[in-house]
Amino acid sequence: GPSPICSSLECHPDVPSTVGSVCRPTRAVLVHPVADGTTTGTGGAVRFADWAGAKVARGPRSAKFFAWAMGLVFHQGGTISTVLTGATVRPVGDRHRVSHEELSYIVDSTAAPITSVALVSTWVGYQIGLIGDLAEASGTTGYGLFLEMLPYSFYSLLSILFVLALAATGRD
Repeated sequence: GPSPICSSLECHPDVPSTVGSVCRPTRAVLVHPVADGTTTGTGGAVRFADWAGAKVARGPRSAKFFAWAMGLVFHQGGTISTVLTGATVRPVGDRHRVSHEELSYIVDSTAAPITSVALVSTWVGYQIGLIGDLAEASGTTGYGLFLEMLPYSFYSLLSILFVLALAATGRD
């Protein structure tokens, strides 16, 4: 049956219909943010950072690249991506003397933008819910329209490339 939370979202007068439309069964998206939180809460992120960071990060520049790559890997949702990526790369950045401010910029400018253009994420599910009715009216699916819109996601794509350039050049 339908979720009581989704039912109340769809019927509540103060909630725009686009928010409620995310809960429709045809637009439901299955995500695993609990697994991301479990990884952070149990120390799995720190152990992963120690293991992967030792193999990848050899100095400040490769530590920045590691932070960028982890932002690409952990892309479930905007906030949880940033928290998980930050918890993972902080020990590596500390070991290679990358400032917390710079790591914060790298994490936020990678993990959040990749969430909006990844093929599967919580934010993509929300976007599909927003454009679903428009897509159906134009003869396509919400996901099909999302894929057509990807090349026009300039902010997200340019942010990801700019942070890669920052990591590759070592310049601030």
